[in-house]
Amino acid sequence: MDYFVPSFQAAINAGVATAMETYIDVNGQPVVGSHFYLTELLRNRLGFEGMLVTDWAELDRLFTEHRSVPSLKDATLQCLKQTSVDMVMVPESESFSKDAVTLVQEGRLNRPRLVESVAKVLQLKKDVGLFDQPLSDPALLSLVGSQQDIEAAKEAVRESVTVLKNKDGVLPLSKNKKIFVTGPAADSIRALSGGWSIKWQGAEKDEWYQDRGDTILDGLRHEFGDRSVFYAPSVDFDGNSIEKEHGAYLRAAAEADTIILCLGEKPYAEIVGNIDNLDLPWGQLEIILKISERIRGTNTKIILVLVEGRPRTLQWLTDRVDAIVMAYLPGPWGGYPIAEVLSGTVNPSGRLPMTYPRGPSDMGANYYRSGIDPYKPLFPFGAGLSYSTVEYFGLRLDHTELHTATYEEKDVGNSGDLLEEEGEEEGEDRDEAGSENDGGEEAIEEVQIDDGDNSNNNNAQNLKKHHHHHQKRDTIIPPTRPRKRHSGSPPSSIYATIRVKNTSARSLKETVFWYITQDYRSDIMPEAYMLRGFEKVFLEAGESKDVKFRIRRSALAYHGRNMRKRVEKGSFTLTVNAMRPEAQSIKFNVV
Repeated sequence: MDYFVPSFQAAINAGVATAMETYIDVNGQPVVGSHFYLTELLRNRLGFEGMLVTDWAELDRLFTEHRSVPSLKDATLQCLKQTSVDMVMVPESESFSKDAVTLVQEGRLNRPRLVESVAKVLQLKKDVGLFDQPLSDPALLSLVGSQQDIEAAKEAVRESVTVLKNKDGVLPLSKNKKIFVTGPAADSIRALSGGWSIKWQGAEKDEWYQDRGDTILDGLRHEFGDRSVFYAPSVDFDGNSIEKEHGAYLRAAAEADTIILCLGEKPYAEIVGNIDNLDLPWGQLEIILKISERIRGTNTKIILVLVEGRPRTLQWLTDRVDAIVMAYLPGPWGGYPIAEVLSGTVNPSGRLPMTYPRGPSDMGANYYRSGIDPYKPLFPFGAGLSYSTVEYFGLRLDHTELHTATYEEKDVGNSGDLLEEEGEEEGEDRDEAGSENDGGEEAIEEVQIDDGDNSNNNNAQNLKKHHHHHQKRDTIIPPTRPRKRHSGSPPSSIYATIRVKNTSARSLKETVFWYITQDYRSDIMPEAYMLRGFEKVFLEAGESKDVKFRIRRSALAYHGRNMRKRVEKGSFTLTVNAMRPEAQSIKFNVV
C-alpha cells in the first residue's frame, strides 16, 4: 500500500482512462478474481472510474492455472461477480460471451452487472471518438515515423542515459581517439528496442525496422567519424563466439585508444524473458576479462555500455572497466544519443530509477528498505554522474514544526481517501499559479523551482480539468471547515529550500531528490528513506537556483499493522539526495 499503490493513485488522479489487471496472484489470491484488488482497492479506494480489462486469457487461467474454480463457466461467474472487470482481452473467447448470457438466464448473475460494464466500454468508445469515426483516419499515416516523433524519441534518450562510473574523468571522449567497438548490442537496433517491438518477443532481424533507427555503432561513427571508429564482432547475446577470425577482436582492441563494449540482453517480453541468474551470460562477461588482460599496462580505456531492461549483475568485473554507462532499452533511435553522451555533446542527466544489485544476495533490495537492513548495492537508487560539478548548500525549513493529530482511517472498508485530512489554513491550498487544488492529497507533492516558471503546474492542472475520466475522490469523512491557524501555533505544512549551484563551465540538468524518514515509529519499523518528490533543474554554467519542496501531512502517512493509514507524531528527517555524495539532511517535528 505504501510502496506500490501510490503510483497507481497518481495515474488515476491524472485521469487515466483504462486499467489492466495482472497475471499474478498476491499472497495466493489471483488478482483477476479478487474483489479486494479490483473492486475495493481500485474502484472504491483509489477512485478509478474507467474501463478495466483483463490481461490475455486471464479469465481462463482462473480454471486452468490458478485453479480457483472447477470450470470456465465458473471462472466467468467468479470474475464478473467478485470483480469490476469490464472487458476480456481475448477477442475470440466465445466461452466468456456465451457463459455470461447463460449465467444471467440461470439467475446466478445479475443483469445490471453486465450493463455496468457495457456502459463503461461504450463510454470509452465515445470518449475516443469511435462513434464519430470508427476507422482510423488515413491522413494520420503520414505522421507515423515523422521527424518530430524521431526527435522526441532521441530527446527522451538524452534525458535518461545514466553514467554510473567515470574513473578519472575518462568521459567525455575526445574526438581524436581511435575507438574500437564490440559486443552483441553494438550494432543491433533490435537490442535497443527490446520486446513488444514489431512482435511480442521483439524483432528477429534489424531489417524489419526498414532503416528506421540507428545502432550504437552508427551513432559513434556519426559522432567521431568513420576513420576513428572500428568494429569487430565477438560474441552474441548468449555469449557464444561469432568471430569471423579467431582472436580478431582482441587484436583490434590492443590497437585502440578507447574500447567501447556494448553488452546486454536480447529482446524478450513477459514469461519468455524469465531468467534463473541475474548475471549476464559468462561469454559476455568474459569479453571484459579478456580485453582487460590484453591491454594491461597500457593507457587504453574501457567503456562499458549496458543495453538492458533490468539490472544484470556483472560480478567482480566492474573494476576492470573505466566507465559504465546505463542505456536501458532506449528504442530504435537510441544509437545517436548514446554516442552524444559518450562524446560530451550531451551532458548526461539520467539517474538510476532502480537499485542495481551487486549480486544475487541483494537482488531484492529496495532503497526504502527497513532501516536496519544492509544496503550495499553496486549502484544505489538515484545514482548517476554528469560532466559538471554541482554544489548543494543552505538547506533550510520555514518552520521546524508541523501541526497534525494522529489521524487514522476510521474503517478500512470504507470508500474514498485513505487519510482523513483536517481543513487547511485559508489560502494554503492554492498553488503558485493561483489555482485551487483538486481536493485529493497525493503522496508525492509538487516540487517548485523558485524561478517564476510554473508552466508545468498549469499544464498538469489543465490535463486534470479536461480529461473525460478525472473525478474527485469521495472522502471517508466530510471535510471540516477551513480554519485559521492561531498566531504562534505550528503550520499544517512547511516548506524546505536548498540552493543548487553549477560550479562548472558546462550547463547541465540536475535532479534534486527529496526523501523523508520518520525517526521513530511505534508499530511499523520506519523506512531508511521514502522518496516524496523530485525535480530536474536546468542550470547554466555558474548559475545557482533555489529549489523548494512542500511537506504536507500526506508525505508523512503510512499504513499501520491494522492496514489503516495514519500520521504519527514525532521527529522526522528530510534528506536531499540521499545515497548520493552531496546528501544533506535537516530535522523537523510533527506535533
